[in-house]
Amino acid sequence: GTSTVAAYVEPAPGVSLAAIDEHLRHDLPDAPFIVAGRSLLEHELGRLLRRELVGFCLASFVVNLILVLVKFPRLGTAMAILFPQALVIVGCLALMRVSGVGINPVNLIVVPLILGIGVDNCVYVVARYPQGGGAQGALTRGGRAVSIAALTTIAGFGFLAMSHYPALAGMGTLTA
Repeated sequence: GTSTVAAYVEPAPGVSLAAIDEHLRHDLPDAPFIVAGRSLLEHELGRLLRRELVGFCLASFVVNLILVLVKFPRLGTAMAILFPQALVIVGCLALMRVSGVGINPVNLIVVPLILGIGVDNCVYVVARYPQGGGAQGALTRGGRAVSIAALTTIAGFGFLAMSHYPALAGMGTLTA
């Protein structure tokens, strides 16, 4: 009782698939159909990824704030732990925008990784603060270990930049 017909269409120069869709809907108002193509798919996927990235960012910050507040109940301390990651994420997204690197399903994970690893490192330093010596003492006691751990993480993700798979190489570059 049902059938599906698929037809390949190559739009003329300067004609979009959206225009073809609109024209067909006007000419065939009662016919159910779907117009699909790479440009429409890329547009829809880009819109979905941008929306999900905003959701990931907000959810990640809220959950991290709650987790940090459990250990460090002062809001100022918790914000001091999260603020550097916010700057790095904004810088990373700005760099992506300026360099023309789009958000894709592989590099979408970079933002939560930056936030998680950065918060982890900041928590170690802030946990050393009450032991005396102020910020300099905290950095002296925990800074070297955090720096070495961060450098090994940077190296690990940095090696992904040498991948022959472009999406994975891009994620390695952004994460490092």
